[in-house]
Amino acid sequence: MIRSPEFQRNIWLEMTPSRLIIMPVILMASFFLSYISDDYHLGASTAATAKTLFIVISMIWGTKLASESVMNEVRDHTWDWQRMSVLSPWELTLGKLFGSTVYSWYGAVICLFVFLISSMGEDSVLTVRTSLALLAAGIFAQSTSMLASMTALQKDRVYYKGQTSAFLVLGIMAAGPFLSLAMTIKDEKLEWFVLSFNSADFMLCTLICYTAWSVLGINRLMRSELQMKNMPWIWFGFIFFNMVYAAGFLNEPMTDIKLTDTVTPRLLAAFFVAASAIYFMVFSEKKDFLTLRGLTDMAEKSKWKSFLEHSPRWLLTLPIAVVTGVSLVPVALFSGSSENTGSMMLFVITALFFMMRDICIILFCNLDDSNKKPDIMAVVCLGMLYGLFPAILVAMKSETLTLLFWPRIDLNPMLGGIFALLEFIATAILVAKRWQKKKSCSKSV
Repeated sequence: MIRSPEFQRNIWLEMTPSRLIIMPVILMASFFLSYISDDYHLGASTAATAKTLFIVISMIWGTKLASESVMNEVRDHTWDWQRMSVLSPWELTLGKLFGSTVYSWYGAVICLFVFLISSMGEDSVLTVRTSLALLAAGIFAQSTSMLASMTALQKDRVYYKGQTSAFLVLGIMAAGPFLSLAMTIKDEKLEWFVLSFNSADFMLCTLICYTAWSVLGINRLMRSELQMKNMPWIWFGFIFFNMVYAAGFLNEPMTDIKLTDTVTPRLLAAFFVAASAIYFMVFSEKKDFLTLRGLTDMAEKSKWKSFLEHSPRWLLTLPIAVVTGVSLVPVALFSGSSENTGSMMLFVITALFFMMRDICIILFCNLDDSNKKPDIMAVVCLGMLYGLFPAILVAMKSETLTLLFWPRIDLNPMLGGIFALLEFIATAILVAKRWQKKKSCSKSV
């Protein structure tokens, strides 16, 4: 990374002599104030100040810089020049991620050093764990915001000032909970599958894993920006990692129960993880006619390798969610121990149909050329279907009719499944008609 031309360029731009002096002067003044307030003792007060300043500098300031690193290049019309350079994807990834934030890390490392000195004599394990958690959380917040900004860049190559604030909040929200759990002092145990872990150590490992995934995600997007081909294996690995991670927390007593009694809730958790990824990515990626037309042409010509390389991630995740949801049916059937087995199966099938309906609604909005903000229109439609209309029905004491809008396991799941299937068919027909209309117009042109 140090030899990366992009990283070296950022060092020359950011680490000027005046800035190298200003940062430690301000920080040391803050630490001296905490030292005085703690009765001239380098202890808990100074350590808390150092930890707070580290979070402010790395997770707030550094995250803002990371989210703007590529966006600023697009705004200044220099990104295309960098894309045509001889820099490799990893050189650009590490150069942008750590180069654009090098000055914030300069201050953050000073804070971390003071924290370690101030914590001498305390619990060494807790000090090391907290230091690692701070470092990982800072990198995770910055990489998450940069990953989100690059995803938005691939969808719409336009720079909006408001995006920076959104990416900043996203990075902090992603890293904040993990950091809080990893720094906890309590020595609590956590069960994951059949293993027992210290909860703080487990969350620290989780934070490090997701940090690695986010950096790898930036690299894959950099490869796309450099017009390099990406097979979806990394994305599949990330989805399966999340599915297994979430499933591991659903632990039931292992005595006097069948294997399926444990597998079923874990499969259910894995299904909802895959479904959540679909909803998130379907709003994050392109869904215009030209993109989808290219995919259909590849499928018609059986160019499956190109199809996998160019497919949006929501489409790649869809078969995983469907297979996971359908696999719940035989597992629940053979369990034979739950009174609500049939209701649970129908609930999952209904949820699949509603998910397919929602995807059709989003595609229908995006295939409308007159709609300048199709995703916002889709969000409004889904908001009415899942929020406004069911609330009206509940107020009217007609809860059974809420089966028209969302899956429910407590109210006639068979009827809900029928409603969901009919709605999916209706929306699929609307999408097919709009697709044929767009296809006819493109041929006439």
